[in-house]
Amino acid sequence: MLARQFAAYPFHLTRPFHFGDSGRGMATLYLQSASGGLYRGDDLAMTIDVEPGAAAEITTQSSTVVHDAYGDIARLRQEATVGADGFLALWPDPVILLPGAMLRQSIEVTLAAGASALVAESWLGHDPLGQGRPFGILESSTVVRTASSRAPLVAERQLIRGADWRLALGGEAGWTAAGNVFVLGALGQSLAADAVVAALALPDVAAGASALPNGAGLGIRLLARDGVALTAALKAAWRVVFVAAFGSEPLPRRK
Repeated sequence: MLARQFAAYPFHLTRPFHFGDSGRGMATLYLQSASGGLYRGDDLAMTIDVEPGAAAEITTQSSTVVHDAYGDIARLRQEATVGADGFLALWPDPVILLPGAMLRQSIEVTLAAGASALVAESWLGHDPLGQGRPFGILESSTVVRTASSRAPLVAERQLIRGADWRLALGGEAGWTAAGNVFVLGALGQSLAADAVVAALALPDVAAGASALPNGAGLGIRLLARDGVALTAALKAAWRVVFVAAFGSEPLPRRK
């Protein structure tokens, strides 16, 4: 049940889908953009509250495109609170950074006792003219807290210039896309890193996983040759987490 919804331009949320693959009746929502992406000077914010015992999956209809910022960075802030024994999956499709794009994004997650969350973020650079023009800047931060303390369990930040993107991804190794997946709370503590990495042994993908500090859960790093491989890796991570959370295979999410 979606108790309350408010979305202002450029966000649009679909009606909830119930795929029948979760015994907890998880609602799946697609986040859409009415603007065609993120533009210079955009300052967007999103807040998600999952009530105690509830389960929700929030994904996107397709990738989000970040356009040339012309020196005026676009901002996207996301805050999620998951109530006691609740579950949240926040895993949008990869962000596409066009030449000159500048993006500052942040995700803050607050977990109550027994809560779990899957939080994913991923990016790739793309020049429609095929000239290898880089995006401008990508800034990203992820902060995880418990409801009982404001002190972060995890605080990760990165800043990468588009001109250094290929070098940051391994230079001549051929990786062009990257992502992070955080499996947080009770579910992340129970997942074995080796099992997750084995599930992500896909063509054109490199993955690694390790325990996050302060018992926050599991952190997964992804590298991919292209956006198709990166999307396949995100779906594989979603499958592993879904099976661990609900004991069944997830049904396809059509996009």
